[in-house]
Amino acid sequence: MSRESETKAVTELSANDPLRKFVLDLAKALLQAGYYSADHPHAKKFLHVLHESFQQVLGQRQELTFVRKTIGEQHEILVDGFDPQADVSLSEILPADVAQLFLPKFVDFFLRKRLLSFSIKSHVSLKDFIQFITLMTDSYVPQEVVRLLQQQGITSISIVVEEDLLYVRGKLPWRVELALARLRRDMSVIPYFRSKDRETIRKLKHELVEDIMRPIRDPDFVRDILLHIDLVYKAGDLSYEENLEEYIVTVTEESIAYEAIASLIEFCNRKGDAKLVSEMTLRQRTEELISLIFPSLQQKLQTTGHSLLRDLYSANLIDYEKLPKSLQRDVLLDKMVDEFVAEPEQFLQRLARCDDENEYKRLMKQSVAMSQIMVAKRYFAALRQLVATIHLHDVSESTTLPQRQPLAAKTLEYLFKKTPILENAFAEGDKEKPEDVEAILLLCQLAGSGAIEQLLGMLSDVRSEKQREQICELLGGVDRQGQIRLISILLKDDVTEITARYLLRALARTGAVDGKAAVLKQLHSRHSSVRSEAVEVLFQLGGGQTDSEIAQLFAADFEDVTLKAIEVISRSKTLSLKAVYLVVRKLFASQNANMQAALIHLLSHAGNPDVGKGQRLEDVLIEWWQLKSSGWIPLGQHPLPSTTNQAICFLLGKIGTQKSVPILQQMAKSKDEQLRKHATAAAKFLQKRLQ
Repeated sequence: MSRESETKAVTELSANDPLRKFVLDLAKALLQAGYYSADHPHAKKFLHVLHESFQQVLGQRQELTFVRKTIGEQHEILVDGFDPQADVSLSEILPADVAQLFLPKFVDFFLRKRLLSFSIKSHVSLKDFIQFITLMTDSYVPQEVVRLLQQQGITSISIVVEEDLLYVRGKLPWRVELALARLRRDMSVIPYFRSKDRETIRKLKHELVEDIMRPIRDPDFVRDILLHIDLVYKAGDLSYEENLEEYIVTVTEESIAYEAIASLIEFCNRKGDAKLVSEMTLRQRTEELISLIFPSLQQKLQTTGHSLLRDLYSANLIDYEKLPKSLQRDVLLDKMVDEFVAEPEQFLQRLARCDDENEYKRLMKQSVAMSQIMVAKRYFAALRQLVATIHLHDVSESTTLPQRQPLAAKTLEYLFKKTPILENAFAEGDKEKPEDVEAILLLCQLAGSGAIEQLLGMLSDVRSEKQREQICELLGGVDRQGQIRLISILLKDDVTEITARYLLRALARTGAVDGKAAVLKQLHSRHSSVRSEAVEVLFQLGGGQTDSEIAQLFAADFEDVTLKAIEVISRSKTLSLKAVYLVVRKLFASQNANMQAALIHLLSHAGNPDVGKGQRLEDVLIEWWQLKSSGWIPLGQHPLPSTTNQAICFLLGKIGTQKSVPILQQMAKSKDEQLRKHATAAAKFLQKRLQ
């Protein structure tokens, strides 16, 4: 492309994108792509403007880094520091046609100079900026440029070349390799500041490490840098007293540091015997590393690092004495819980044999703490043993320790009112494991009405019918507030089938008669099993006795409700006169053979009452039967179903008078063999009654 074409492409860049313009102008300066020689006044003015452009682009940022990323034969130039969350490729910053023109040249510049990266920091002065550009465009090799910059005490420019890469056993991510190389290169400037006081040098180290670690957001990368930073000491003129590891932990964001150390522990546990370049095993290097960074780590993670410190202790990377006092207590409790799980009888016998009040108090306090850990570790069988023993002490007296019963009761009260053991057990327990469910149900039993929400949740979680019955039994023992809660749930429209069925049973156990409204609502459930349960419970709560309730049962949307009601009413073998009217009305309106038969059988419990207008029940039934029989088919097939006719035979035989005899005789002539048998038997029974 001609010089005129290049100029045209550049002028077409958006003036509103200072990063794009700065990147292109910097590339032009380093590639010496301008019209003027480096010592020309216009060239100096250009560098002055370029420095101002850099300051504008950087804003509040700390530095801008240009990085060569090489994978195989593919090269890419990235910009670090502009976006704090990610690096940006020059191919994304520049327009396609400009990138096509300048990128190959810029990549070639990096390759010729054997450059890996260069960083320009926010505090770079105009003089140092011009010196950097001038040196890089001269014939100096980058190592010589680095030496010259160091001699002049310039720390605002960092240059990393291929020779700075460290040899490691195994392939590291290129980000890690670059960070280690830059640490090696940037730390080599420290000897030039030996005349400075210790605080100045410390701040300089902190700043250098912070700049290098700022773009590192991956915890595994931080881990790898920490593991291999000892190579930086050996490659450079550095003393181990520098403790770069500690600086890295200090400048790394807390959450990333936490994950990096967690990754280090996991990595050590998995590959502890692997050899590093230093001939140390990964385990040995990790132990050395933790000892170096532990003070900084403890300070940095003092609010969030307890679990990490515990993991370090569990991996034998720190001693017990280094743990905070509160964590030492937790570790001891962990050990006690593990011992309990292994040999529960040992601790339980100590409880049973204890005859000293203070010692028993200590054991109870210990039991409360252990129970929390058992839940966290999902030791539910052990939890059940422990809590059951405390409960046993609560309900039985001790001859050797009179205070045992009240102390055990107080422990249980504290356990359920002052700790989240019930909620945690419900959240952690596996509802598919019987031992977990049994432990949770025991906790619920001892917690009383305070466990109602957990019990309700378990109804749909557990699969065992036996366990659901246990839950139902516990719900049936709730206090008045618990009863109100059960009723409120049953009054809702979105109750599941299982929940509705078992809550109805639980409500029956409570005997809460004010729950009848909720039961009546469930008569309209879309689930037949719920409707059937609701009928049973209604009668158990004393319902189904009033005329209005019976009317609701017989006017239900679902016939299975009426059939179930008939079944339940039949058990009492009594029927009020009003109920007789309702049954007869339902009978006359029904077209269902099973319903007709069931209603007729139900009427057999009413006797033969006077139903008004000088008629008895027998008269009404005969009249209805004759009306239905008016369409008798000559071949002998009766229009009423056989089951209905058989039921009428039974009823007339039981309550009829002489009026029923001809009806039964007529039925006995039916071609339906079963009907003939029933009619003949009923007629004989009637004759015997009338004698």
